[in-house]
Amino acid sequence: MAGAQHTAEALLGVVADEVAEFRRLLPLLDAETSALVAADAAAVAGAVRRQADVVARLSALDAERRLLAARTAAALGVPVADVTLSRVAALAPGAAGSIARTEVRALLERAGVVARKNRFLLDRTLSYFDGLLGAVHAATGADPGTYAGTGRAARPAAPRARLDREA
Repeated sequence: MAGAQHTAEALLGVVADEVAEFRRLLPLLDAETSALVAADAAAVAGAVRRQADVVARLSALDAERRLLAARTAAALGVPVADVTLSRVAALAPGAAGSIARTEVRALLERAGVVARKNRFLLDRTLSYFDGLLGAVHAATGADPGTYAGTGRAARPAAPRARLDREA
C-alpha cells in the first residue's frame, strides 16, 4: 500500500501541475478567440505561439499522468480506468488539498468549449479564403492547381513573355 500511496502522491502532483497549466492556457485561448473575431492575423499568430509552450507542457504532463496512473493501478491491482481522482485523493489525502475535482472538470470543459469555438472560427476563416481564392481564380482564369501537396509546381508553368526593358 505504501507504493500505491507514493505513486498516488506523485499523480496528484502532476494533476495539480496540469491544473496550473490549464489556468495559463484559458486566457491564451480567450485571446485567440478575440483575435479571430477581430480578424487580426498577427494577433492570432501571436496567441498560437504563446499557446505552444503551454500545450507542450500539458502534453508532457499528460504522458507522465498516464504513466503514474498505470503504476498506481498496478500497485492497487485494479484496472487503470478505476484510478479516479477521488480514489487517488483517498490514498494521499495530504497531497489532495489543493485539487478540487469540480475545478479540474470545469477547467477541462471550459478549455474544450473555447478550443471548439476557435476551431469553428478558424474553419470559417479558411472557408472564406477558399471561396475568395476560388472567385479570384474564376475571374482571372488562373489555374488554382498550381502547386502539389509537396509545395512544388504540379505541372511546369507555361513560359511567360519577357519584357525587353531596353527596347
